[in-house]
Amino acid sequence: LAAVLTHDELYQAFLGEYGSGRAFLHSHSYTGFAIGCAAALAALTLLRETRASGRLQTLGESLERAFAPLARHRHVRDLRRCGNIVAMELHCGDAQQRPYPAAERRGLAVYREALRRGVLLRPLGDTLYALPPLSISDDEIRLLASVAEQAIDAACD
Repeated sequence: LAAVLTHDELYQAFLGEYGSGRAFLHSHSYTGFAIGCAAALAALTLLRETRASGRLQTLGESLERAFAPLARHRHVRDLRRCGNIVAMELHCGDAQQRPYPAAERRGLAVYREALRRGVLLRPLGDTLYALPPLSISDDEIRLLASVAEQAIDAACD
């Protein structure tokens, strides 16, 4: 699926019949891709069902409980959660919580350690994100947090 978003003034500048030459005919090669659309519809259905069942709320609570010990990890600061997303900053482990030198790419090292253990984290610099699917089980959430901690230990100690 794809979308082109803009404000109304720009939209109006391109609004017109096809023959006028004003139409904005930009999109992505995967726009309207049937398999992608089917997957998106299934994801929206799952989101509605998850929200309606209350699982979305308990999912967030499970993530918070599982990741809470990482808030005390000597290489982690600013552990936070927004809905189904958990993020944390890596630091050198000193009292000043200094960041690692960018050239060390410590977030990438943690990502690789986690991937080696079967868990996908998203590194943006030395900020690590966990973005689990709505279908994740509580056991998988605990595994996700445990592997994140193991990967941080392996890459930062």
